[in-house]
Amino acid sequence: MDFFQQLFSEANFLATAAMIVVLLYWAMMVFGVVGMDMFDIDVDVDADVGLDIDMDMDADIEIDGNLATAGGADIDGGSSTASAASGVLRGIFEFFYLTDVPVAIVGSTFVFGYWGSSLILNHLFNPAQTFGGSLLWVIPNTIIGLTVMRIAVRPMAKVLAKSAPEDTSRRHLIGAIGRVTTSAVNETFGQIEIKPDNEPEVVYNARTVKGQKLVKGDAAKIISYDHEHNTFLVELTKWEN
Repeated sequence: MDFFQQLFSEANFLATAAMIVVLLYWAMMVFGVVGMDMFDIDVDVDADVGLDIDMDMDADIEIDGNLATAGGADIDGGSSTASAASGVLRGIFEFFYLTDVPVAIVGSTFVFGYWGSSLILNHLFNPAQTFGGSLLWVIPNTIIGLTVMRIAVRPMAKVLAKSAPEDTSRRHLIGAIGRVTTSAVNETFGQIEIKPDNEPEVVYNARTVKGQKLVKGDAAKIISYDHEHNTFLVELTKWEN
């Protein structure tokens, strides 16, 4: 079976189709039909997805003619779990440089690696080029594709990371005081809410130094801004009169 037959055989058809889509995308980008940011997503992997549920259950229960009141059940859940999940996502995105390199480039290199691996492995171990036989190599092809992707985009990630401009627009908030809106703010998790004059409230990711912790409703004073992680370092303070 010659090379072109193998390209569109049952074993390699899907991988080849994905590679054709990638080539068409880059051709359209060269001619200005689409932009590099077409597939980019706003990945805030450091965002807190804390589940903070306050359930005030006030119920009047009649027992033997007497009224009893049950209330004030506050359920606060998920802050540590959400923080751990956020950390895992950050690790995945950073490992594959999705926080530094455009998604189009990362995805294209993965497809190229997967496609090349599919052609080689099916040629060597699936000479009949059957679809069923190709399923045995889906996982190895994926691993090879991810490896090629990481190696290929690593140099670009280093260049882009060094040249990324700092977000100076948030440095003016240093010294501002906000209210803790999540169950807590510590060194790995938390958000605060700040209300500028005559403007709606704005929520920001916040952290404390190790060993310190603020709880919901506390006054948090911003003392610095972490550009790399897009978070504010805060400390406990008092509300200004």
